[in-house]
Amino acid sequence: VVQKFNQLKQGIQEVSSGNLDYKIEFGGEDEFVELARHFNQMGERLKATIAEAREKERLAFELQSAREVQLSLLPRRLPDIPGYRIAAGLHTATEVGGDFYDVFPLSEERYLITIGDVSGKGSSAALYMAQCISLIRFSCQFTTDPKKIAAQLNAYFSGATVDRHIFITAIIGVLDIRLHRFSYIRAGHTLPIRVPHQSDKKLEFLNTRGLGIGLTGNEAIFQKQMEIKQVTLESKDRLLLYTDGLIEASRPAAAAVEPRTSFDEEALVAVLSRVRHQNVLEIQQEIEAVLTQFYDGHAPVDDYTLLILQRA
Repeated sequence: VVQKFNQLKQGIQEVSSGNLDYKIEFGGEDEFVELARHFNQMGERLKATIAEAREKERLAFELQSAREVQLSLLPRRLPDIPGYRIAAGLHTATEVGGDFYDVFPLSEERYLITIGDVSGKGSSAALYMAQCISLIRFSCQFTTDPKKIAAQLNAYFSGATVDRHIFITAIIGVLDIRLHRFSYIRAGHTLPIRVPHQSDKKLEFLNTRGLGIGLTGNEAIFQKQMEIKQVTLESKDRLLLYTDGLIEASRPAAAAVEPRTSFDEEALVAVLSRVRHQNVLEIQQEIEAVLTQFYDGHAPVDDYTLLILQRA
């Protein structure tokens, strides 16, 4: 009995010092055998708990790193565009996605404006998002044609070096501030919304053909499906670009607010119709406030991003 008691004592000391693989083996059928069995099971449970905690810590670190990469690549400050106002915001979710936006001058009269969403979550989405933004800026050194920029992106993201499950939806456009014209392609992305200043004019979803980037390596098919559209902005008109996380929002099960359980295009149009005469920053803040209320204090399930352009 004393020997078995000392073995149990030794086992406790071993586990306390971190040796979770230590096992006690007793022969016979007495109560010490039962104690030894529970002791050994305790060690296995402790190992599993520690492994789970380490995995959660690793995932949390990866999530934070991905979020930092995502936010670091966004414009620190939007450029001043003569005759226009612009506002944008990106809201990260519990799982970091691949949302992005960018605005930068091509010349004194022309500005590149883009918004997009890389499929996937976590560090891989952040990595491909970084590549996408870099490739767009690099491509603009050689062409400012949105269709050609999209083709170059598609050639890369449909290549052998990129995960075949990765694709990108995006709007890539050029704003001409002299002609007040926005020329753009829509690569499988959500439809831009033109918000006329005149109350008697309806909000307009701007539809145009276009495949998601990376979905096909066949350049002819990609080019055939891609269509450039031009929209002229009248005085005080607004243009809203956004990612699907905005209009495909689902309320978490823990949220207690009723009655709406999803935020969709209809809900977005209702908000825009109500605030259509406000400036871009106020419109952005109102949309974000409605989404915050919708989520009832919980983090969004998916990233959502919006960019609003207004002619003065």
